[in-house]
Amino acid sequence: MSKLTLGIICFFFISCSIPRYNSIAHTSLYDISLQKGKWFVNYVAIDGKPWNDFSDYTENELQKCLQDSLFKSFGSKNAIYAIPELNSKNYKQYTTLLKVTKTVDYLIQISGKIESNNVSAVNITPNSPHSTSLVSVTLTAYEVETDRIIYSETVNGSIDLEHHKEDVVFAKSTQSMLKKCLEKALQKFKRNGGCN
Repeated sequence: MSKLTLGIICFFFISCSIPRYNSIAHTSLYDISLQKGKWFVNYVAIDGKPWNDFSDYTENELQKCLQDSLFKSFGSKNAIYAIPELNSKNYKQYTTLLKVTKTVDYLIQISGKIESNNVSAVNITPNSPHSTSLVSVTLTAYEVETDRIIYSETVNGSIDLEHHKEDVVFAKSTQSMLKKCLEKALQKFKRNGGCN
């Protein structure tokens, strides 16, 4: 390997700003079992809007585990319900409606937010001292019969360029960070639910 090639590789790694991810549990994460009941997954919403590719990814990941116990919402032939994005204000209204149908036992809602988006994929000097990107994805599972939240966790992703004020910096886009947050949230949900 030539010195020039080695220098380019070193420059690239030094110039990369790696996102940090952390998760916050809002409920116990161990009181669920994906081995029982029928599960309905609503579409994935980011900042209140449906994201088709994230919804497809979520359905495919959950299908591996839940198989015939999974009822899909977004863009699916076997979609049985069309409900809006669930939140703390409206979820009881829709779990009550689903309770009457007696077709599903649990409901999954995944919602994301882009809190800030000040870092692009390639950042050239000078960077603002407040150049950050911050995203989050929350996975919430509701029990239809009791109208209660049985699982809720938020995965946050962030990039902060405070230490790279004078450099050219390569960073992940907010969409890539959201996808990684979604992957981490689904992996933990499946693992805690007994699906390996």
